[in-house]
Amino acid sequence: MQKFPNGKKTKIEKVSTIEIDGLTGYEVIGTGENEKGQKELVYEVMLFSNSSYYTIIGISPTQFDSYLQVYKSIAKTFERKL
Repeated sequence: MQKFPNGKKTKIEKVSTIEIDGLTGYEVIGTGENEKGQKELVYEVMLFSNSSYYTIIGISPTQFDSYLQVYKSIAKTFERKL
């Protein structure tokens, strides 16, 4: 999250382990600021396989609770094409 635009202003609120499509990784929830200084929700899932990784990102300037649930639902639908 720190490498996103304005990422230095992101405060990590929660980090949890997660498993999706047989891959383990981390779910990270934080708050940050956009370029206008407005608070925003930052959601990231990082999943790891043997030699690669997958990242899912959601950012919202409003309705944090609603969008957090949407982003979590979307992340759970991730499937690798084998």
